[in-house]
Amino acid sequence: MARRVLTLVDRIKKNIALPEMKILPGQLAFFFVLTLIPLIALILSIAANLHIPTNVINALIENQFPDALVDFVKYLAGSDGAHINTIIFLISTLFLASQGTYSMIIASNQIYKIKNKGFLYDKVKSIFMLVVLILLLTFIIIVPIFGDFIIKWITSIIDSTTINGYITSIYQIINLPLSWFFIFFSIKLLYTMAPDYKLSSKNVNYGALFTSFTWMIFTKLYSLYINTFGGYTTLYGSISGLIVLMWWIYFLSYLFVMGMALNVSKYEEKKE
Repeated sequence: MARRVLTLVDRIKKNIALPEMKILPGQLAFFFVLTLIPLIALILSIAANLHIPTNVINALIENQFPDALVDFVKYLAGSDGAHINTIIFLISTLFLASQGTYSMIIASNQIYKIKNKGFLYDKVKSIFMLVVLILLLTFIIIVPIFGDFIIKWITSIIDSTTINGYITSIYQIINLPLSWFFIFFSIKLLYTMAPDYKLSSKNVNYGALFTSFTWMIFTKLYSLYINTFGGYTTLYGSISGLIVLMWWIYFLSYLFVMGMALNVSKYEEKKE
């Protein structure tokens, strides 16, 4: 058993050391940042449909993202005369961001030793994967990071201590398992879709479990920084929030690649 574990660790080290795996975390982090614009726009759109007051949404996002990014997205969302330009901009941003998921596909094919099915096929698939990724990042930002904020806002507008107690208790019970399940399912879907090969979903369970657990840990740490040390932004300026945001995104990218390496290592072990 110990020898099998050591062999698996050696395989993981070898796969992580591959050139494409070293480059991939940085690529993913860069393109994850590109998804922030349509992601924040999506959050604003959801908030508008739910009739959540604008000041609540502003308070929700202004301390978590760089000021220039938030102001720009607000301009896009509130501009009445630039709908066509806004749509064109968002589509072009999504197309550029799909390069991140396209990189996942290429790297997966390389490490699984699978031949690419073609540029057009992979590009279309990368767009579908990007949709999954945006939904995943939106969920991570809204629920684990801003969940407590949203619950406090809901309970503040309900004039009933009993109902507020029920809402808070239910949220505390379902928050963690619901968050983990959604993150696990989404990451598992990305790992399964990435290679140009009909990969069984059970073959990516190990990597999906590793990535979902570590993503939740690092997201909780990022949430802790926001809620506890967010005041440092007023002292050091918005650059401090930007740096922490970039580190968070890079760690998520690196952990995703480590999960991919774990999946490939288990796949190789099973194949042999």
